Amino acid sequence: MATALPRTGTVPSAPDATCDTSDMRVVHGLLRALFLDASGLVRTIGATQPRRRAAISAHIAFVSTVLAGHHHVEDALLWDDLARRAPRCGLHVGLMRSQHAEMHDLLAALDLSIAAWDLRGGPDDGTVSSHLDSIRTALERHLGDEERWILPVAATTLTQKEWNRLAEMGGEHTPKGKAFILLGYMLRSIPDNDREPWAKANLPLLLRALWRIAGRRTFDAYRRGLAVDA
Repeated sequence: MATALPRTGTVPSAPDATCDTSDMRVVHGLLRALFLDASGLVRTIGATQPRRRAAISAHIAFVSTVLAGHHHVEDALLWDDLARRAPRCGLHVGLMRSQHAEMHDLLAALDLSIAAWDLRGGPDDGTVSSHLDSIRTALERHLGDEERWILPVAATTLTQKEWNRLAEMGGEHTPKGKAFILLGYMLRSIPDNDREPWAKANLPLLLRALWRIAGRRTFDAYRRGLAVDA
């Protein structure tokens, strides 16, 4: 179920930091954006919208996969090194592990509810949207805790090469055909005034060109399938 998040690039950090972790906040912004309107989308499905229902069901499954993949990368590359090199962070690493375990169970329940919804068809009976509400509440708590307790320690504990490996491992599992969808949501999650400077600083020129030529249209078509404004 591991999946990829698009690379976010790096920005020069404070002189005393061994790596720059600010890209993780961009990834967290993406995750928040993906779950922000998820339950609302599910609740708007009508009885006579089978194609839209199928599109939204697939979207929710995709969102679930993105979050599970992000946590898989952190579990594989982050916690052990932090616990070993920064014992003072041990309690917070333990908290992250327990929150990931909680999220794993929540996502598993969501995936089962999506499968049941696909078999049943029609509007959601409240099960999928309820699971999404629970996940969003847990996610907001978890991301806030990670930004408060983990990122500052990682910035002075890991090398930039080690930190970059998180993005590289994510990139190895990007689902085919979904890179522009993730990039589109990431760009939407960045404040308007910061979006263009961020893209110029972090996206290669070729990728920016591909986004203008084809990526934006791909993302807009995806959003139209969900019947939301692009």
